[in-house]
Amino acid sequence: MANINLVLHALLKGKDPEALSDVIELNNGTRIPSIILNIDGKEVQYFTGKSLNLEMMPENSIHMLHLDNGTISIPFPVAEPDFAAF
Repeated sequence: MANINLVLHALLKGKDPEALSDVIELNNGTRIPSIILNIDGKEVQYFTGKSLNLEMMPENSIHMLHLDNGTISIPFPVAEPDFAAF
């Protein structure tokens, strides 16, 4: 994973981190501009460009994910399908 972090950091070097196209909106209204890398049922992995580190946010802290400059908005946590009904 270190290589992808180095590549992402190199791509973002000198760019305004606030201009990233994905936004994580927290329950308290805070918005984190980022590149969202992975979404699962327990957390979201993202990269802000402020450091070389991949960051993680627990699902219970997130209100909404806005992808690609708000083109796609995903309420969070994402509900898992209820297969017991079938």
